Amino acid sequence: MKRTCATVVLFGSLVVGLHGAGVDEARALIAAGKPGEVDSALGSALTDNGGTPEALRASFDAAIADGRMLTAQQRATALLKTGYQDAEFLWQAARLADGMGDESVALGRYQAFIRAVATADERTTAALRYLLARGTYPDEYQRYLTTVGATGGEAFGLGMNQLERLLESGDQAAAMALAVKVVTAADSTAAIDQLHAYLWTAADRGRTGSDPSSRYIAPLKVMLAGRDPSNWTWVFHCADRAFAQLRETSPDECADLLITIAERTPIHHQLRQHVAAVRAQKDEAKRLAWGKRFLATESRYTTPEAVWEFIVLVIDLRAEVFIVPGKELITGADLVRRLDETAKTRVELARGMYSHIVFHVIAPADRVQIVRDRLTIASPDAVAEACGTLIAGGKDAEAEALIAAAIAKRPEFATQLGVHMMSRWKDPARVIAATRDYLFESPIDFNPDHVIAQLLN
Repeated sequence: MKRTCATVVLFGSLVVGLHGAGVDEARALIAAGKPGEVDSALGSALTDNGGTPEALRASFDAAIADGRMLTAQQRATALLKTGYQDAEFLWQAARLADGMGDESVALGRYQAFIRAVATADERTTAALRYLLARGTYPDEYQRYLTTVGATGGEAFGLGMNQLERLLESGDQAAAMALAVKVVTAADSTAAIDQLHAYLWTAADRGRTGSDPSSRYIAPLKVMLAGRDPSNWTWVFHCADRAFAQLRETSPDECADLLITIAERTPIHHQLRQHVAAVRAQKDEAKRLAWGKRFLATESRYTTPEAVWEFIVLVIDLRAEVFIVPGKELITGADLVRRLDETAKTRVELARGMYSHIVFHVIAPADRVQIVRDRLTIASPDAVAEACGTLIAGGKDAEAEALIAAAIAKRPEFATQLGVHMMSRWKDPARVIAATRDYLFESPIDFNPDHVIAQLLN
């Protein structure tokens, strides 16, 4: 028994020795410029079905040196089946497959090469570019950002390609996770605009998911994770749909995202309806905190139209956020001063808002003076409201004087003010006369609903 075991061990040692000698000889032949003789020198270490890893590698190198690409491809396939993962070999095998037009094989080998090396060099970059341009490789995209960097248009372009492939595969969660990385690679405003338009289109078509939380909310958060776009349209569209869902499921998150947008750009009227999420917050401290954040964004509202939007939002939130008794963040007088700036260039835009402020924000005791000081720009509604305050206080004479002063400043308001005020004095004959004058003088602009509303007040 001992003799048999010794014989087996000796035979195995001889075989290994022969194989080792064959590989050494093969290496010597390659170095001597005789790659065509390598396979014969390898002897039994190389078989039709494969061989030892060392022999297969030597045969592969010889075939490459000799230009026998088909043989090299066969040796590479056999060698990879043994689990051989030498980085230099993987690089050559990947280039070989690519050169022979076998893209699917090349992709697998380039990916194996990337995973076999930890350093970053030209070959690593080339392999990453090859993969990211042709397949779905989110992990390799992160490797690209880490080793190559996110600057320049290439990182963004490769990321957009990966994003499209993930959405095409239906993996929305992975797509949105990758989109957060893509937005960091968007190092220009043009790239951000492109990504925003892409995300909105994908969401609108249902490609980001069928559930509202994933369909609109996830893309919105991606948009807000990057730099400011030149065009906020896509953010507003996505936010409008996302907020419609969040107001029902997570009003706090809705309010926070709304204020986050406001901190970066003036809130578009498309989103105005969603301030209800702020009003609905039961925690007064949170409402006040959101209010302070919003007021801090005022400097972004620079045009007359933007100032008007700002005031509208403040009025929408006035009772619950800005004019909490004892904790006022802003006063009606503050709003009037802001509106005075708008009136310097856009009187018509400011006129209706003065009326709104007088009706809903200014204390009755202050209404008359605010209107009296602004008769050239106050609307008939605002004048009528101020006169109504005087009449309620038994100051009919002052009311008539205010009307006379307003008409002197703006004669075209005479008939409208007549309808307003005759209805307040409950004098049917005067109401009918004023209405008739209003109809004949302004037949195109005559609004019967407006007259009826005044009569019912």
